Amino acid sequence: MKAATKKTVFHRYAPLVLWLATLPVLAQEKAFWGHRASINAVAIHSTGRYVFSASSDKSVAVWDTAGSRPLLRFSEHKSAVLSLALSPDGQMVASGGADGLIFIWHRTSGRVLATLKGHTNAVSGLAFSPDGKRLASSSWDRAVRVWDWSNSTTLAKLTGHQALVLAVAFSPDGRHVASGSADSTARVWDWQANRALATLDGHDRAVRAVTFDPTGQKLITGSSDFTIRVWNWQSGATEQTLTGHTSIVRSVTVSADGRLIASGSDDGTIRVWDAATGQLQKTLTGHSAAVSSVSFGSARQLVSGGVDQSLRIWPDRPGRTVTGSGAITRVVWTQPNPLLYQNRTHTASSPTLYLQATVLAAANPTELRQSLRLYLNGKPLPEGDKMGETKLKHHEQEFLVERTINLPVGSDTLEWAVQLPNQKEIRSRQLIVNYTPANKPNLYVYAFGVESNLRYTQNDAETIARIFKTQQGRLFDRVAVELFAKEQTKAGDLREELERLGNRGDVIRPQDVVMLFVSGHGIIKNNDFRILGRSYSDNAWRSSSISYRDDIIANLNNLTCKKVVLLDACHSGGISMPEGSKAGVDMADAGRLIADAPPGLAVVSSSGQNELSYENEAWQNGAFTEAISEALEHGKADVNRDAVVTVQELYQYLQTRVPDLVRTVLQQDQHPQFKPGESGDFPVFYLTDKTPELGATPTGVAPAEVTPAVVPVQPPASPAGQTGIDRKPEPNRTPKSRRY
Repeated sequence: MKAATKKTVFHRYAPLVLWLATLPVLAQEKAFWGHRASINAVAIHSTGRYVFSASSDKSVAVWDTAGSRPLLRFSEHKSAVLSLALSPDGQMVASGGADGLIFIWHRTSGRVLATLKGHTNAVSGLAFSPDGKRLASSSWDRAVRVWDWSNSTTLAKLTGHQALVLAVAFSPDGRHVASGSADSTARVWDWQANRALATLDGHDRAVRAVTFDPTGQKLITGSSDFTIRVWNWQSGATEQTLTGHTSIVRSVTVSADGRLIASGSDDGTIRVWDAATGQLQKTLTGHSAAVSSVSFGSARQLVSGGVDQSLRIWPDRPGRTVTGSGAITRVVWTQPNPLLYQNRTHTASSPTLYLQATVLAAANPTELRQSLRLYLNGKPLPEGDKMGETKLKHHEQEFLVERTINLPVGSDTLEWAVQLPNQKEIRSRQLIVNYTPANKPNLYVYAFGVESNLRYTQNDAETIARIFKTQQGRLFDRVAVELFAKEQTKAGDLREELERLGNRGDVIRPQDVVMLFVSGHGIIKNNDFRILGRSYSDNAWRSSSISYRDDIIANLNNLTCKKVVLLDACHSGGISMPEGSKAGVDMADAGRLIADAPPGLAVVSSSGQNELSYENEAWQNGAFTEAISEALEHGKADVNRDAVVTVQELYQYLQTRVPDLVRTVLQQDQHPQFKPGESGDFPVFYLTDKTPELGATPTGVAPAEVTPAVVPVQPPASPAGQTGIDRKPEPNRTPKSRRY
């Protein structure tokens, strides 16, 4: 191999960085960009030439791998497209939407051949039968359907899962259908007889992916418990458990020859496994966010799609390592526009910036090893050592690294950096990007008040909805509030709303803010924090509660905007404890809960280790919500008097005020916890000109409108002798269900 020579490379993308270094290169052939929101499902033609991607931007794109732009964009869907399947002959495409509709259309013309209606909720998975005459679909309505798509009729409706059905697959002989569900089980069905042949129970959390091996004797499942299982489905035995992913496994696929299994995960990686031994063969890095879908072609090409909006093709060849002397000769920024290059500044009106780095390597593979990072405003971006893409260019010594990032509003600095063994980190010159959004951000508030033997959870949710609705036209262009009445807070209802939120990437922009507020009971089960739904049962705890990790974090992680979770949970340790006893489940788990928050997500929890969260008649709210009201409606958190309250300022007020409230009124301890997101501190509330006194109606806040929605329900009797939490019986009142 010849030693690399120094040179300056100019490229149509900006900025570029050039140095002599050593960097491993993975076998990635091409990346496609063209969707405006997360890619949820992918497929590849048997020839390997055409690939397909379904997105939350309401479209399906058809790509020729030899080009760079879609050959066709199917745009009949009116909501996010969540699922995709390609017929065995490669001529027909099936796509399923969040609105429950399925379209069958021709690959080359986009002409709709059939519209399938029957599901009452989002279509999460699709699979053609081997002969192409049948289509299987899974849905959040907890059903699997098998269709004769040519005449739009349902041949079978398979029910039995206790929660959302998230995935479906046909067996190679077409006789069986497999399904995976949020109830943590997979099922194999004789669809013609309309009965379940096997229920596979082994995963600890939702089963999000299912696929048969080519023999049809084994079923492979991927789960929110971070594992992949290989089952002998007829005996119900787990033959292999594949571990290594560090987050939710969303997709699994098997190569046509049955030798390889590939899995895509929220940890941003694709792992390729030896199907016979279960041994990890490769870890493919390139996606800068969660990998939503992976699919093998018959030629053992692998295609993947993710939340980063990219579609990627991985050919079947071993990864190579580009080697070098390790001597960095120079680091330069270049721009296609000479004026930008002279000033090293760039003006942006879009929050998304696409970056490329061209790396030139010298010859010695053993001398040095280095890592490549991208710094935004002086801090390394998450997954900076993985980057967005790594691929060979025209010769072995030169390769390309790509990254798509979201810019904070204002003046931002960007630097590439490399650190060699036993040497100091070397950074490029700074690029300055001045980002001014074209419009104000929008705020999306989801407020859940889950009532059981708590009196004021609905009040809490209504208070939060009222507070933030005042920000429309002030800090935010638009504020959309979803307020859920207690009859809408069973675990299944909450789970569906969170799934729906996670698929709103076509509407929610990177500059927007999503705020999720939950008031209710919380427990620890199987090392996971869970919010109890209305009508919770210990005997069915999975289906009657929602998982912080699988339901809240996993869905928020699909969105690229700023996110705030306000969690006011009374950590009771289980509603079924004997009356008169005080809950004792600790929240060391609260610290872990917060630490698990992904980048861009700020989490404020109402209490700390070994503590409960309290409510009281004097406040008509929980202490946490009462303190939020004081902080924002009464301006108490605006310590620097700039009329703006940021997430950090809000927490600083809560961490002193909540303990004071609880200690003064109840002589108990409660200490909120905070985990700031990687997106940094940002405003969430703009104060009015006149801050109201405590107890007064806030300026500009209209009285809450009441819309009767359901028949009043008598709340459960209060536990006798309950201490700490004021649990007097709640008077009858009409629950409210309002969508602002």
